[in-house]
Amino acid sequence: YNSGALKDESKGLVLQDPGFFKLIMAEQNLQAHECLVISSDPDVIKAAKILGMQFIEYERNDFGSVKKELKKRGL
Repeated sequence: YNSGALKDESKGLVLQDPGFFKLIMAEQNLQAHECLVISSDPDVIKAAKILGMQFIEYERNDFGSVKKELKKRGL
């Protein structure tokens, strides 16, 4: 588990930008398939999909579905 940084304003990147995830993966020496993005923001999910990352998309405040999906994945 590594949450990385959620925002890097100094580099002008935001979570919805695939470049943000590329930066985090490079800094943490991770490949896209090793990462899991959990978000209710469609633009964040889109960025994760573009890079081939695993993701869990959920409806805002529906944390029960996230818990269920994590359990299904053995996490």
